[in-house]
Parts: sequence; C-alpha cells; structure tokens
Amino acid sequence: GVSGVPVTARTLPCFVERTTDIDGDMLRFIIKEGRNRQIRKMCSELGLLVTSLHRKKFAGVTLEGCKDPGSWKDMSDKELIDIGAEKGPTRDELRSPEERARRKMKKLNKRRKRKLGY
Repeated sequence: GVSGVPVTARTLPCFVERTTDIDGDMLRFIIKEGRNRQIRKMCSELGLLVTSLHRKKFAGVTLEGCKDPGSWKDMSDKELIDIGAEKGPTRDELRSPEERARRKMKKLNKRRKRKLGY
C-alpha cells in the first residue's frame, strides 16, 4: 500500500493493488472511509494521473442489478436506510412494550430521587 500521503484529514488506511488489463496498468483502491477527491489527491501527490474512477460499492450498496452504464435499479428499503435517505426504526421502537415500560419507570424513579435530593 501507499503510506505517508497527506490528505485534508486523517482517514482509515486504504489498500492499493496494481493490476493490468487491455487498457494498461491500473490501480485498484479499497477504502473504508473516503474524503472528497481523496484518490485523485493521493495520486497527484505521487505524480500519477487519474484518467477515470469507478465506484463499485457505497455504504453497502452495489451496482448489482444494473446491466449497462447509465442503467439504474430501485433501491431496497434497507439500502435507503443504510445510506441515510430514509429513517429506520428508532432503538425505542425496536424494544418490546415491556422493555419500554421498564425503562420509562426507571427514568421516572431517577427523576423523583433527584427532585427529593437523594
């Protein structure tokens, strides 16, 4: 991998793999946390020219189901929640009614104690 290339902010490490295909040499970057133009900036610092970039996956969403460049697919509810486009259930909504009641009582008792000076 490439190390010591400054970017605008610290990020998680990335993995870089050199491959060759009919178009020539290519670099394959695997990043967990990307910043704006991060790959272009890292390559520029090393004197490399980026001629094209292709994102394979973002926030768990892949291009699976898209057959040609420019084609699209409807995203599943889970994918929409994963990227933050839709709101998923809150922690409280995921709890059973009994657990919600228990937590509510605990919170009320804590307030009462504080009010009485315990």
